[in-house]
Amino acid sequence: MLSELTTFLRLWIILSVAVLGSAQGTVPFIIWGEGGQRGLLVGADETCNTIGSEVGAGIPTRGESFEVLDHELVHAGGYVLVPARRVIWGADFDVLDRIEPENELTYSLQSVLTRRKVTLRATEEDGKSSELATSYRDFCLFELEQSYDFEEATRSRKRDRYPRRPFSDVRAELRLTPSSWLSLHTKTWFSPYETTISEHEHYLRLRPKSNASVFFGLDYQKEMPKDFRRRDQNPIKVVRAGGTYRLSPSWLFGVDIKQDLEDSEIIHQRLRVSYNHQCWGLNVELERTEYEDKATVMLNLLQIGEFGQDISAERE
Repeated sequence: MLSELTTFLRLWIILSVAVLGSAQGTVPFIIWGEGGQRGLLVGADETCNTIGSEVGAGIPTRGESFEVLDHELVHAGGYVLVPARRVIWGADFDVLDRIEPENELTYSLQSVLTRRKVTLRATEEDGKSSELATSYRDFCLFELEQSYDFEEATRSRKRDRYPRRPFSDVRAELRLTPSSWLSLHTKTWFSPYETTISEHEHYLRLRPKSNASVFFGLDYQKEMPKDFRRRDQNPIKVVRAGGTYRLSPSWLFGVDIKQDLEDSEIIHQRLRVSYNHQCWGLNVELERTEYEDKATVMLNLLQIGEFGQDISAERE
């Protein structure tokens, strides 16, 4: 346990100093719950470096533009502590009221690429006056995160069945938005103990027109019976597809379908129709899952609130 913790802390120091080149931050602080029964220790240490490079050079002439690429690296660390408490069972408590102890250290490293576009445009009809117009787009975000669980490092329960694994899966997240009509969001968890991918989440959205969009998704989970954290995780392989279409400023149609690739059957279907007027709106949804069929009608009154009713029936 000590060697694993030492390795983790060395990695934190190396990434903070060698990669980012500085070590500026805030001192962790502690927040205690009522009567000291629950404790939460949180802290953050952030350092940002920005590197800019110009695609164009100098000040643009009228009608032209240049782009600047900003690169930002952010590292953050957090620590959460919930002390173990002796539970006195009684008429007002059950197993769901139990507060599980937590003692976890988390480290993350984030890289952000931002495009800054500057354009010189005319402001009057005769073209004698002009101004600089600037637009920004965070077109790429990549983040790595991992935690060290001190409770897991000292766990004595069920060690014959589940070996101690204090290091969590490494989470890699990517958000890519190269243009206004295309976006990609992916999350991947990698197990350092089994050297395999334990979970995937992928989501792709396309906007071929200003009033229409389509999306595709894929969710994957692997069964990991030897992992204490994921011992109850069921294998999942689900593909998702759908889209929205705005027929007019008032009418909006949407559809969302999920299919289980393992069983080759559709597990979720949803159809949505919305109508919006100046001071009110109506939303109707028809939904079918593995367990029930449901219809929902919601009426939204501006400045008043939303009212509605749903009707559901269990599937046999």
